[in-house]
Amino acid sequence: MPNYALLGSITETSVTIDDSEDEPTLQFDQTERTVQENDASFFLTIRRSGDIKEKVSAVCYTESEMATGSTQSGRLRSGSDFRSRDRNSKRSVVVFEPGVRTASCDITLVDDSRYEEDETFRVKLSNPSTGSQVGELSQVKVTIAGPNDAPTVFFSDNHYEFSESQETVDVTVSY
Repeated sequence: MPNYALLGSITETSVTIDDSEDEPTLQFDQTERTVQENDASFFLTIRRSGDIKEKVSAVCYTESEMATGSTQSGRLRSGSDFRSRDRNSKRSVVVFEPGVRTASCDITLVDDSRYEEDETFRVKLSNPSTGSQVGELSQVKVTIAGPNDAPTVFFSDNHYEFSESQETVDVTVSY
């Protein structure tokens, strides 16, 4: 330590403390989810880490892939597999009140009568409120397990007896 040193030209400074690890981070708790078409609905958990003292929010929306969502206004169209959550809709905003660590993004499925194999769509988080961020787990790939509504036909009885002399016979096929 120097003794009798002279004071230089910079006698004051400011210090910035990077406290970003405490910034509220919102993210899903999984990256994939499999559901059944007849589940009616399901929810995905969104977790908040970091500072929980303030109210924060993010948008939870759906994006079609092989599975088809409803129109942006929520109206079902032919072949819809789920009700869309629009990225620009207030209905898609998920809010974390102060002190709350988890919230859910609810998805409604449409049980149609069409034959379908596995179908997928994505649920995504975006547009975090000021002072918060979306974490690495920002989307979930949802698979609606198939095959669904496979058309089947079958005989209504497992045994039929007819006389050889009958020219025609009736056998009942059901579906």
